[in-house]
Amino acid sequence: MKEIDAIEKLISIGATTIVIAQGKDLYDSLHPRIRSRISELIELKPYSTQQVLEILKRRAYKALSPRRSAIDALRICAMKAELQD
Repeated sequence: MKEIDAIEKLISIGATTIVIAQGKDLYDSLHPRIRSRISELIELKPYSTQQVLEILKRRAYKALSPRRSAIDALRICAMKAELQD
């Protein structure tokens, strides 16, 4: 069963359903009958490169060995994350 079919089936039977997607394409592809049953849409804005960098630095500090992580490598990861949006 395709993802969209599963989502439509869950919503059509009245199941509380939370769907997280990177854009509104999924919502737009739902049948209008199903869209009318969705009570709320919450749009989460993508993180900026600086926000991703800060998150990566905090996680690296907590998760990696005591060696200092390469900030340049984290910055590249942050920039790539922003480019994918």
